[in-house]
Amino acid sequence: MVISSKQVYTFVHRAFYERGETCSRMIKQAKGLFRDGFTPEFLTYAVQLYSKFEKAAAESTLSDFAKGHFCNCDDNEGGEDLEEQAAE
Repeated sequence: MVISSKQVYTFVHRAFYERGETCSRMIKQAKGLFRDGFTPEFLTYAVQLYSKFEKAAAESTLSDFAKGHFCNCDDNEGGEDLEEQAAE
């Protein structure tokens, strides 16, 4: 399974915003979801992105940060939802 950067953004965005997960919990979930296609590069990218969320939240710029990075996440161009993929 090839994981696009947009899928990583969507995954981390949902973990941070919708579920309020900690970084370690997000990592555990990522490992479970991507058992077959999991790569260290994905994890590194996800953790870096998560730390950017935390920094933006601490600086009260989270909404501006989200607008710049996630304005097109919901359209999921040609890709399925990561959680739906994991369930299959």
